Amino acid sequence: MNDLTSMSRQEQDAPARVARLFAAQRNAFQAAPYPSAAERLVKLKALKNQISRYQDLLAEAMSGDFGFRSTSESKMFDLLGTTLDVNHAIAHLKRWMKPSRRATELLFFSNSVQ
Repeated sequence: MNDLTSMSRQEQDAPARVARLFAAQRNAFQAAPYPSAAERLVKLKALKNQISRYQDLLAEAMSGDFGFRSTSESKMFDLLGTTLDVNHAIAHLKRWMKPSRRATELLFFSNSVQ
C-alpha cells in the first residue's frame, strides 16, 4: 500500500526535507563556489571530526538501512574508508589546487579562448 494514510508523518515529510536540504546545499555552493585551500582544509578536518564523533550513531543507522549489519563492519568498511579518503585529500589538497598547464585534446585543438 503506497497511499499517504499508511505512511508515517516522518515518511510523508521526507521529500520536503530532502528538497530543503538540496536547496541549502545549492545556496551554500552559490555563496562560495571556489573556496580557498584554507577553507577546504577547515571543512575537511571538520568532516573528519564529525565522522569520528558520530561513528556509533552512523554505524547504527547503517545497520538499520541494511536490515542488520555489524557496527564494527560499518565502522571498518564505511567510516574508516571515508576517514582515510579525507586524510588523503588533506595531504594532497595544496598540490591538487596548484595551477597547472594542460595540453589541448586533438578534438578541441581548433577551439580558442578569447
